[in-house]
Amino acid sequence: MSTNYFTTPLKPYGKDGERWPISGMIESFFGREYENVPKEILSEFLKSGLDLMNPKGQVSLLPDDTEGCDGDVRIDLVHTPSCAVAAIGIYLLLKDPSSVSDTEKHKLQILLNRIFSNGVAGHGYGADEYRRKILCMFALTGAKSLIDRYPDFCPQMKPVLTEQLELVRKRPEGEPSWTNPRDLTGLSIQTIAAWDGNTEPVFAYGTLMQGESAHSRLADAVYAGKAILRGYAVYPVSWYPGIVAEEKEAVLGELYYVSKQMILGMDEYEGEGTLYQRKTVTVETQYGKAEAYAYIYLDKVSGDPIRGGRWAGKENDPVWYACYGSNLREERFKDYIVGNEHPRWGKPKKGCIDKTLWTDSMIREYPGQLYFGNSSSRWHDKGVAFYDPDAEGKTYMRLYRITFGQLLEVWKQEGSGENWYDSLYPVEITKEGIPVYTISSKQRKVTNLPSDLYLEVIRDGLVLECGIGEKAAKNYLKQAQKRE
Repeated sequence: MSTNYFTTPLKPYGKDGERWPISGMIESFFGREYENVPKEILSEFLKSGLDLMNPKGQVSLLPDDTEGCDGDVRIDLVHTPSCAVAAIGIYLLLKDPSSVSDTEKHKLQILLNRIFSNGVAGHGYGADEYRRKILCMFALTGAKSLIDRYPDFCPQMKPVLTEQLELVRKRPEGEPSWTNPRDLTGLSIQTIAAWDGNTEPVFAYGTLMQGESAHSRLADAVYAGKAILRGYAVYPVSWYPGIVAEEKEAVLGELYYVSKQMILGMDEYEGEGTLYQRKTVTVETQYGKAEAYAYIYLDKVSGDPIRGGRWAGKENDPVWYACYGSNLREERFKDYIVGNEHPRWGKPKKGCIDKTLWTDSMIREYPGQLYFGNSSSRWHDKGVAFYDPDAEGKTYMRLYRITFGQLLEVWKQEGSGENWYDSLYPVEITKEGIPVYTISSKQRKVTNLPSDLYLEVIRDGLVLECGIGEKAAKNYLKQAQKRE
């Protein structure tokens, strides 16, 4: 983040023409940046906030604490800084009670009682998400430990937080209303985990994963779903894997929340500092992006990275295969599964060992660009479809639910060598926790326009089977044929 909120004393919004940065203040707690700030500076942040308390017991950044201001403004400039200052106060009080003076403790009590006097506030669009973020913020900074250690410090806090957390457990995805703009399951998992002391996010990609030899080390951890780490590749370095930074690659793993004590045990197990280095990375989960620790391999690797970035798992595990070319047509893709000596299009296909057809299909739109390159004899020596996930644009894809083993065989039939589709690319993790893969080239191919027949197959797939309008499909394919 560009702003570390905890190194700058709070001051009224707009005082002397300056505006103290508010946006992202709550999110800064999820990165636990306060843990890296010297105690003396953090104490200054707490003091500056408590000095801005109004007669109602709130930290107010409003220059004149106007009563009639908009509800969203009061959330941003009163409730948010009040909760942030209170959370930092809890953290300091637990970490080093002597760093909080008696006067500050008294003000902190008043502030906490004010915050929890009417439950956890929220207002308007996104109110449910805001409330859950506030809950997570207090959980991360040790509210449960404060309640256990100092039960009389703020008697109202325990019943309010307990009630709110129970609502989160019952409906982790969020309340079904216009105030809930997105699925909140990921935030809810993190909140409940933090409340139980599991504050540290860890990305597991090898022996710590479910079903693997060292998974028992995560017996007390909270599982938060499958995840993708981009910009890294996974290699078999012994009976265990290692990941190293590598462009155009990605690693499939799992996200967990563990306690600080468990992190120490994992450091010892992984050989942190000698064999691996624990580093903060950003992963993509089925619920959104998250920061997490990952153990990066420190030694040299050799050979090729593991296909699809997937070290653990079975060949019959379900995956979604995302197609964007001629396999938008079911009839065409069926040849890759069951085989066909006399296909309607292209060359004969031998099919997969497991000839079970896909169990489901759906249409998705992903960021990135469809383009045409290489030269295929089966398509009159013209170009065929490729996908560039880093280019601007959108790409329509048809997803088929098959097994990972079938995916590998389809990939081989398509051409998994360096001259063709050398990238088995994880596009996303669905809400159900199933990875979506597509195939393309790590390096962008030189543009080679497709044949009319190939374009017709794709266009018919878009219009007749994917529900894309004729005009939209025409414009989409016209854009894809533009030279780079």
